[in-house]
Amino acid sequence: MYLSVSQTKNIPQSERSSIGLLKNSNMLAKIVLITALFALAVGQIGLNEIEEYGGPFEPIPYSFGYAIKDVHGEQHRQEKSDGAGVVTGSYGFVDEHGIHRQVYYIADHLGFRAKIVTNEPVKGLYCWNNHRPIFKRPRSQRSTCLTNDNYLYNLTDFTG
Repeated sequence: MYLSVSQTKNIPQSERSSIGLLKNSNMLAKIVLITALFALAVGQIGLNEIEEYGGPFEPIPYSFGYAIKDVHGEQHRQEKSDGAGVVTGSYGFVDEHGIHRQVYYIADHLGFRAKIVTNEPVKGLYCWNNHRPIFKRPRSQRSTCLTNDNYLYNLTDFTG
């Protein structure tokens, strides 16, 4: 229903806005209907079953390795799998100061296990958050350390 400008002059202002709203709501309903039909049509395209490529694969034997040497030091790694789910290997580095760390590992049905061989200066005591603050810390705050025998200690037990 369309009204000319001269016809709308005789209609009170409150009714004019409802006529505009009726026109807009009719248009809005058409837009919603078209959008819903489009979404329904596009959604039908994705109903095809997805073909799976193969199935679960059995482990296969493999091995690889690399070694890098430059002015900053050396890095190396080697790994092999026996095809039955057991992976063994090692990796390590030597830095420009001669610090060496070598990690030997095995991963199997028992989990991941590693042995670390190193000449790092703090051998035997691995600490985190053991830096010396520039302020006096509260007595209740302690740093935690882990020793080679896998016991946790507080840093204050060693430093007083």
